[in-house]
Amino acid sequence: MMRPYSGQHLDARKRIVNYRLSRARRIIENTFGILVSRWRIFRKSICMNPNMVDKIVMATICLHNFLKTINDTRPEDNELYCPPSFIDVEQADGNIIPGTWRNEHSAGVQYIRPTSAHRSTAQAYKQRDDIADYFLMPACEVPWQNEYINRGFNAPVPDSY
Repeated sequence: MMRPYSGQHLDARKRIVNYRLSRARRIIENTFGILVSRWRIFRKSICMNPNMVDKIVMATICLHNFLKTINDTRPEDNELYCPPSFIDVEQADGNIIPGTWRNEHSAGVQYIRPTSAHRSTAQAYKQRDDIADYFLMPACEVPWQNEYINRGFNAPVPDSY
């Protein structure tokens, strides 16, 4: 929901923010993709009282976490709930290998139509700048963020994967 900084000639601070936002987006897409592909209730609109929908979502997340915990203790060739090829994988060169969840009735997650453009509020821009400052604090850096944004000659960080 947070818009990355736009433009091609961004300073390091903005490129780091865009990189970190794109990584977060990929994790979120994988999470929703797994939920949609494993729990049929998410394949279409849930026409229920919003309080009941909250309970269903929380229940499936708890079950997902339980199954994922068990899954991760198994040998890689016996991971049934979420095998290694199921989620998107970032290679060392930064390329993304799409996970197989994208082939399992989850087109609604992948092909969400863009909405009409809206101008963000000053508060939204301020929040993004606050997050940028946070990402650059030594305690909040990820070790590879500077390496990633500096690879190639002024290669822009992708807005999304």
